[in-house]
Amino acid sequence: MSSDTIVRCADCGVPNRLFAHGSKGRYRCGRCGEVIAPARNWSAPTKLLLIACLAAFGWGAWPVSGWLALSAFAAWTLGSTAERLFPPALDQPKAIVRPTLRLTMQNLAKATAYVAIGIAIVGLAQIALSLLGGVSADALRETELFLSDMRLALNAALGVENLLIALGALVALVMIFPRSRLMAEVLRARSALGRLYLVVLGITSSTFFSAIDVT
Repeated sequence: MSSDTIVRCADCGVPNRLFAHGSKGRYRCGRCGEVIAPARNWSAPTKLLLIACLAAFGWGAWPVSGWLALSAFAAWTLGSTAERLFPPALDQPKAIVRPTLRLTMQNLAKATAYVAIGIAIVGLAQIALSLLGGVSADALRETELFLSDMRLALNAALGVENLLIALGALVALVMIFPRSRLMAEVLRARSALGRLYLVVLGITSSTFFSAIDVT
């Protein structure tokens, strides 16, 4: 890659002049250190194949594909609006409101994107079931109930009461073992559970296989 390639970091919005990171072809933001990637130049056949796949998915998974398109558009709109209205380069040294609004909109964009992943899984499942056929309605019902129970369990695990109890126990442990990384690991695990919850929420946001004739 040439040294004059400029890519804006999706996490903090700072433009970066990219240089190769070792021999792995990875790039990191000079401000926040997040991994970033340059835009890819797709060939014409690849673009046509991608458009054909999207069209086939849109037709085969309708109306779920419509909700997926709306979710993806909402995520993109929130992210781009946060970057356009509150660019980090214009933040004052002691600014609070602008970074808070930008971070809130970026987090909403990420949450919407994870919900869209769940909706996409439903669309792919519908297409697969349409092609396979002969799937038991009882099996689908059990799958719906299992996913609903998983969503409720994750919601309970991520609740405020459990969070306060966990934070209290972690603070006590950190005071006893100040060099322990348990706090960081627990927060990382909670973040992963939050993302999983959003994906499951996208899956269970509507009747799972309502558009499929399973008989």
